Amino acid sequence: MNRNWSFTENDERMASELSGIIPSEVFDAHAHIYRKEDLNISGESFWNEGPETVDIAVWEREMKNFFPG
Repeated sequence: MNRNWSFTENDERMASELSGIIPSEVFDAHAHIYRKEDLNISGESFWNEGPETVDIAVWEREMKNFFPG
């Protein structure tokens, strides 16, 4: 099961709750950019659940779920 790379009902609830607290424009000063082949991690792990490569385009796409604006 891909728990960490799906926008779940819990994520949707959390984003909805935060929408009244977090400003409409947010600057995030970090991102996790990586290629799984460089991590040398085997077995069950958060890092093994996502895409093979996580670059800026993937990060932007996923963040739009939390911050649609």
